[in-house]
Amino acid sequence: MLNIMTIMKLDNIEVELRSKLTEIFSNLFSDISSIQGWEILENLPVNANIARADAVVEVRFKDSSIRLLIEVKSLGHPRQARDAINQLQTISSQEIRSYPIFIAPYISPATAELCRESGIGYADFAGNCRLTFNGIHIFREGCSNPYISKRKLKSLYQPAASRVLRVLLINSKKAWKVVDLQRESNVSIGTVSNVRNALLDNEWIEEGVDGIQLRDPGSLLNDWSNNYSYRKNTIHDFYSLNNITEIENWIASSFSATMDNGSKKNRAAEYAFTAFSAAARWAPSVRMNRVFAYISKDIEIFAEKLNLKHVSSGANVILLKPYDDGVYYGSEMINGVRVVSPIQTYLDLMSFKGRGEEAAQHLLKNVIQQQW
Repeated sequence: MLNIMTIMKLDNIEVELRSKLTEIFSNLFSDISSIQGWEILENLPVNANIARADAVVEVRFKDSSIRLLIEVKSLGHPRQARDAINQLQTISSQEIRSYPIFIAPYISPATAELCRESGIGYADFAGNCRLTFNGIHIFREGCSNPYISKRKLKSLYQPAASRVLRVLLINSKKAWKVVDLQRESNVSIGTVSNVRNALLDNEWIEEGVDGIQLRDPGSLLNDWSNNYSYRKNTIHDFYSLNNITEIENWIASSFSATMDNGSKKNRAAEYAFTAFSAAARWAPSVRMNRVFAYISKDIEIFAEKLNLKHVSSGANVILLKPYDDGVYYGSEMINGVRVVSPIQTYLDLMSFKGRGEEAAQHLLKNVIQQQW
C-alpha cells in the first residue's frame, strides 16, 4: 500500500497527500448535516483487501458508516484513470459498504465521463467532483486546472509537435510507425515520441501491430483549437479598393510561376488561403468580406506590388507570416488557388468568435468528419 503520507510532485511543488485529502473532504462534507464525522484510516491490517487502496476514509452517519476507497494518481489523464478504475473496481467488489473514488490534481471532462460510466466517484484538487453514496450527491464542475502542465502544452502544441498533429489528423485512417511519422512530419524522433506519449495519456491514439493510429480525432482537434490562436502568426492588416475576388486572384497568380499543381503534402508552399477564404472553397457557407492568406515571402514587398495599404482598422486583406511552415501541410489547389487543409482552416476559423466559429463547425460537420 502506498503510504498515506506519500509526497506527490506537481509542477515542482511538493504536496502532502494526507493534507490534500483532508482539505478535499473537509470542503466537500462541511455542509452535509447527515455526516456525523469522518477520518482517514491508518494502520490497516496488511492482509485486508482495503489496504490495497492508496487511502481509506471512513465516513460516519447516525446509524451506519461507509468506507471511501481512494486511488490517487499524479496525472488525471484517461489512461491513468483507467488503471485506477480497474484497481478500485477490484477492491470495492470485495468490500461491503464501500465507495470507490479516483483523485488526481486535475480531472478533465473526458476523465470525469470515464469515471461516471464506470460507477466510480472522483474529485480533484481544483474542486471538480462527483460523489454519490448513502443518499449523498455532490457534483461540481467547471473548475479550471491550476496545475496545467506547461510541459504538456509544449509537447503537443509547439511548432514542431504541431506538425505531427497535422499529419495524424489529415491522414486520420492511417497507422504510423514512429520512424514513418517522423519522416512525414519532418521533425525529430524525440518530438514524435513526446507527442505520442501525450496522445496516449489522453487516449486520443491507440497502438497496434501496424503502429499508432488516431482513436479520437474529434477530442484532439477540439483540445488543439482551445490552445491555438491565429495570432501566433505575424499579422499584417491591409486595405484594398479592389473586390475580394480580384485580390485573391492576384495573390494566387503572383505565385503561379513558383507553385506546383498541388501535392497534398506540400511543405514548400509560399502562400495559401486560410480562414474564411479557405472555408469558401472547402465548404461554401458563411463568408466575411475579407481575404485571409498565409504568405511566406517578404510581405511588405508583396503588399506594395499589389498596392495594398497598411491600416490599423477596417482591413479587408489580412496577410499572415506563418509561425511555422507546418501550416501548409495538406494544402491543396482548388479552382486555381491554394488553400490550407480543412484542419488548419478549422483552427484559424475558431479564433474568430461568432461567425468564425459557425463557419468552423460547418466545415467540421461537412468536410472534416466525413474524412474521419
